[in-house]
Amino acid sequence: MAFAKAKIQRFNEVIGCAPPPGTYQPKWQEKPLLGVFEKGSRFNDKKSKTDLDDTPMKTDESFSSSTSATSVKDENAIGESVVQKTCDCNITIDAITKKYEDTIESLTERLKVLTKYEDGVEQSTDAENVNMNTDPSNAHEMMGQTYQQEIIEYRLKIAELQDTIDCLTAEKNVLKMDYFKMKKNIGELEEEIKTKSRKLSEAESLAESRRESIDILRRGVHHLKADLEDSKVQAEDLQCKFHNINEELILERSKKEDLQAKYKNAVEEISKKSEEIQDLTNSLNKKIIIIEHEKRIRAQEAEKLSNELDKMKQLNDADQVIHRKLEKDLCTTRKELANALSKVEELSFLREGMESSLNDMMTDSENVFVNGESVTADTIIHFLKSLIKAKNEVDLLNKELESEIEKKELHIQNLEQLIGPFREQLENYEQERQALENLTKQTKGEYESLSLQHAALLGHQNHKQKIQYMEIEDLREKLRQKERTIAKLRKQSKEEPKTPTSKALHRSRKENTLSNTQ
Repeated sequence: MAFAKAKIQRFNEVIGCAPPPGTYQPKWQEKPLLGVFEKGSRFNDKKSKTDLDDTPMKTDESFSSSTSATSVKDENAIGESVVQKTCDCNITIDAITKKYEDTIESLTERLKVLTKYEDGVEQSTDAENVNMNTDPSNAHEMMGQTYQQEIIEYRLKIAELQDTIDCLTAEKNVLKMDYFKMKKNIGELEEEIKTKSRKLSEAESLAESRRESIDILRRGVHHLKADLEDSKVQAEDLQCKFHNINEELILERSKKEDLQAKYKNAVEEISKKSEEIQDLTNSLNKKIIIIEHEKRIRAQEAEKLSNELDKMKQLNDADQVIHRKLEKDLCTTRKELANALSKVEELSFLREGMESSLNDMMTDSENVFVNGESVTADTIIHFLKSLIKAKNEVDLLNKELESEIEKKELHIQNLEQLIGPFREQLENYEQERQALENLTKQTKGEYESLSLQHAALLGHQNHKQKIQYMEIEDLREKLRQKERTIAKLRKQSKEEPKTPTSKALHRSRKENTLSNTQ
């Protein structure tokens, strides 16, 4: 008796668009008994593509490339990628194990059915053989031969099914080994996540230490403000002193007018001393010329400093407060220079008064000799002492002015040293900003190209879903970039080097304390 063969079909044969790679889930179809179970070329191709022997190596390489960077910026991204990879691996392993378990169960059931059927056929053949032995006709012999051929065919099919079962069990064992390997990789990834979290905690502790250093710098700035106020008070005291000196000079002029009436007969000695006075006046004139030359140089330097300050204002708006402080310092130095110049002018005015008084004395002495009045030696000595005192006072004033000018020069140099590191910081900030913009542009271009390639692989059905997913990923990337920029700014605030500005500030503070003690 011949049985009809079942129609050969491929499992999960769907007419239409191909599904995306890696998500192919076969749908098993029940076939009638004695059907041939065959695998199509399409299933074998998909199986070769979705083997688990290659995928963990790729994930390890991507993870090693991502973990090569030790910066704190990429730690959040690495953690998310690790979680996604572990989830994907678990999903693929579960799907494959379910698929092979279902196939093995179906094949075992078919083997049982075939063995039962074979036993029934053997019994029927034995019974027919018995009948054929009794019936000597040729028809019974032909039926026995056909039954034997069918039995041989069924045995061959059973052997083939056993071979397929053995292959599937071997593949299942291989998959189990791969599953254990993936578990090991997941454990290593979790350990790396723990190390990254420790590094994050260390970075936060460094941030706190940097904040404390910033507070210390702010305190230093407060002390500098106090020192500036002290210097202003000292300038006011100096102005009061100069006012008192002017009053004393007025009193001395009145005294000199009284002496002119007394020293009319000291023409000869005055003529001798007049030469010395002329030498003194020449030296004073030379000093005044030098001071005027230095005044011009200081004015040019002040203009240069003002130009540099204007440039610094244009470079960075964030440092406007510091520039304003420096401008205040420059204004104070300019005022002090103006005061020094006014003092020089006062000295020149005094010199002119002295010359006029000497000329008056010369004319009065000539008149005395003409009139023939008598002059004593005491009056001449007293007059000479007063002249020596005036000369000493003028020398002291010149020395004080020179010392003040030197101090102002040192103060201007310190201000220039303060401005220098701020320029370097501004240039570094601009370079970093440009580098970050270039990196963001490159990453955006690469990300868009990868998204387009991935969308083309997915096909028409999942294209819209992929677009939504890419938009969400773009938003996540923007958030990550913002977090990275915040981390960079925190690092820069933490890792600001101790610039020479702090040294200059300490120097200016020491100079102010020394001037206060003097």
